[in-house]
Amino acid sequence: MSPHPTSFSGLRIVKFRNLSVLSILLFLILFATSCNKGDNGDAHDISKHKVPTSHRRSIPDHGFAPHIGTHTSKRKDGWVTSNYEQSIGAIKNANPEDFDQIFDQIQRLSNNEVKNNLIAAAILFLKAGNDPVLAASICNELIGPGQDRNEILENCLFLANPGPIASIEFLRKLEHPEEATYLIKARFDAIFAREDSLDLIAKSQLKLSSQESNLVIRGLSDATFPPFSDLSLNDEAAKFELHLKSITGAINKGLLSVDSGNKFLLFSSKNRPELIFHIFKSEEQLKSILAKSEYNPVIQQISSSNPERFFSPTGKIVLPDNKISLAWTGWMEKNSVDTSQWFSENQQMLSPAQKDQIAISNTNYAIKYKEYETASKWIGLINDTTLQNKAQMRLSQNSRTKLNKQ
Repeated sequence: MSPHPTSFSGLRIVKFRNLSVLSILLFLILFATSCNKGDNGDAHDISKHKVPTSHRRSIPDHGFAPHIGTHTSKRKDGWVTSNYEQSIGAIKNANPEDFDQIFDQIQRLSNNEVKNNLIAAAILFLKAGNDPVLAASICNELIGPGQDRNEILENCLFLANPGPIASIEFLRKLEHPEEATYLIKARFDAIFAREDSLDLIAKSQLKLSSQESNLVIRGLSDATFPPFSDLSLNDEAAKFELHLKSITGAINKGLLSVDSGNKFLLFSSKNRPELIFHIFKSEEQLKSILAKSEYNPVIQQISSSNPERFFSPTGKIVLPDNKISLAWTGWMEKNSVDTSQWFSENQQMLSPAQKDQIAISNTNYAIKYKEYETASKWIGLINDTTLQNKAQMRLSQNSRTKLNKQ
């Protein structure tokens, strides 16, 4: 008799169940054996189980690495995140004894700019107690000279935002001249842009070098003459005189370099070119100041914005002869029609030297725009033989270059 189908099916199930139980038991025995080997020092070699580099793409790369340090007993994660502001806040609130761990974590960042910003924060807040002068000394010990240290020092200044006195002391802590040059360009102007700088220096009796005096004077000028002001030029001229008096007093006490008054005039004139006409009532004094090469930018600004200050409608030129060409060129670049009209109406009022300077400017302008025939006509109006020969040589060189290209 053949077995009953149901009984045969049930027997098959029992057999498979027994097989499954045996498999599980065999797996457990093998696993236990593996664990015992691990106790002997073979199974915990993590280097054998590293994820290949090609398979590490599941974690987004934001330029920030997780903390993987050796400080296992006190290790803390989370100081450095993809949020810069949060990282700064976390560093501020960390304990000073955490500095080594935080520094190690920051060093693993791939974004160099963020790295330098956070290193500055760690040094300033955890090592220096928000004292930028002490932070500069610590930077010198921890970071080798170079661009990275320049940026870290800059960020220490930015985060600490010290006053003028602390900033000068900070500058004096730097070991390399190029660091001072970098910082002066990067941050110092803004730090010194305050009108009470002179009072603070007077109270501290801090004697400044020429470079340090320039920082204070430039900052004072920037604060006194900002890009936009509600004050009239007369009121601003009064403020200038007041500050100049304080500068003179500081010079007499040996706190500022002897040229600080002249520097203040120069910086203030660059910030507010029209100021010089309110400071100097004498035409001779004005011409004497404008004759200096450092005032060329002032002349250029005025000639392009308010040229009648130099070239009056009556034909009078309020400039030393050697600066006429510079001012005329600035005006001509703005409106050559106005300069042509002014010259035709007032040339009879001009001295030979003044005419020569204008003719030279017109010659150069014509050569610049390759109008060589016009340039030749202006050269013919130059009275001084030496100047005329130089202009003719310039024209010949430029016209020859044009022929060679053709």
